[in-house]
Amino acid sequence: MTNRAGLYIIVGLTLLVVCDNNYKITEIERKVEKISNIPLQTKNVIGEDTPDKFYEINGIKSYTEIDGKSIETYFQK
Repeated sequence: MTNRAGLYIIVGLTLLVVCDNNYKITEIERKVEKISNIPLQTKNVIGEDTPDKFYEINGIKSYTEIDGKSIETYFQK
């Protein structure tokens, strides 16, 4: 699997999380890591002192948590 394909998988799964609140972030993280073999990183990158969780492919980060909050909270209506 190419890095580009892995990125498409991450973006697609992230959109599923945003569009369908029935998905759980931990399930998505497990599936993405299993499919793409890209490790989930935990590092304080954005905002407060709470670590963020993300996958990084070719220098592009795809966040699953920012400051301890699921990305779903940033896209709720």
